[in-house]
Amino acid sequence: MSRKSFQSMLINNEAPVLVMFYAPWCTYCQDFLPVLEELAEEYEEKLQIIKVNVDRNVAAALRYSIRATPSFMYCYRGKVLWKKAGQLTKSELSGKLSNLLAVEGVY
Repeated sequence: MSRKSFQSMLINNEAPVLVMFYAPWCTYCQDFLPVLEELAEEYEEKLQIIKVNVDRNVAAALRYSIRATPSFMYCYRGKVLWKKAGQLTKSELSGKLSNLLAVEGVY
């Protein structure tokens, strides 16, 4: 994904966007990617979930001050509403997403 299309998705997407910044060498990231796919299916009507490889998208990582992998970022209409660096369980991330979606009135 190009930098321009990434920025456009964050700004112009009708639905909120959850971004997982990951690295291919990060063991936890690799273990969590199937969980992210499950969440994408569960929330497909309410939320877009994307993953960004920080090794290939250094500019995006720098722009959003990503200093650790994994890092998660929730955006709505171009505004970053939540960021978290480090490991999360599926239930922790799902609970956070439910809260964020309820605040935004998407649920």
